[in-house]
Amino acid sequence: MDFYSNIEAKEGGTELKVFAAFGYDLYVSPTETPDAFAGMERMLKEFIATYLPGYYQEKIEADQKRLDKLTKTEGKQAKKLEKNRDKVEKLTEEIAEVTEAHNETVEAKKKVSSELANRKLRLENVHKQLNKK
Repeated sequence: MDFYSNIEAKEGGTELKVFAAFGYDLYVSPTETPDAFAGMERMLKEFIATYLPGYYQEKIEADQKRLDKLTKTEGKQAKKLEKNRDKVEKLTEEIAEVTEAHNETVEAKKKVSSELANRKLRLENVHKQLNKK
């Protein structure tokens, strides 16, 4: 007996098509060979009943493992995100404080620079006036 099968993906699952023949032109059909057709149908149903539950159970277990791993990873990532958000918040505050201090230093530097230039001019004037006498 020649036995052929074809599995096609369909929306929501798959479709299994089976074809059998006793030879070149002796096909198994429900009208021409009802006993062979019934036997083939029974064999196919037994195969599906034996195979599919185990197949899907394996898929379920694999998916559950992947889900558990992803859930664990998600939890770790959430903790890391929260920790990093806290660091960012703290650093943002620190940046604001340092920026304010820096701006104050820049202003103080400008003021001291200006005072220094004025004092140098005064010193020069003092030297000039002392050298005149």
